Amino acid sequence: MLVDDSNKDGDGNGTFLFSFEQLCINFANEHLQQFFVRCIFKEEQEEYIRESINWQHIDFIDNQRTLDVLAVKPMNIISLIDEESKFPKGTDTTLLTKLNNHHSRSMVYIPPMSSHGTLFGIAHFAGVVHYEVK
Repeated sequence: MLVDDSNKDGDGNGTFLFSFEQLCINFANEHLQQFFVRCIFKEEQEEYIRESINWQHIDFIDNQRTLDVLAVKPMNIISLIDEESKFPKGTDTTLLTKLNNHHSRSMVYIPPMSSHGTLFGIAHFAGVVHYEVK
């Protein structure tokens, strides 16, 4: 349902459109980033507090919300794609409708610009990536 049409949209404006495979790669990268954040920032800073080590708090970006929307929360994006691909009458439109219904209020999910749009975006740790439902 998510396809890669040579990675570029039809009007040549430079917007790149990505496939399901790229979504999976980006999901794996999100997991790696969360592992790094957890080990280097969260756990180390907790240990400094436990051991009363004098240190300066380091602010960091936690991408757990992105992982939640992609694969942790009920009705996450990957489970909706899986469900819709198994549904006999599932279409690109019904998939996008479900994604919009469940995630449009999320800070991570970026819904289509119009009701006829086929693009949605995900705010990944590395930046926003647009995927085309097609």
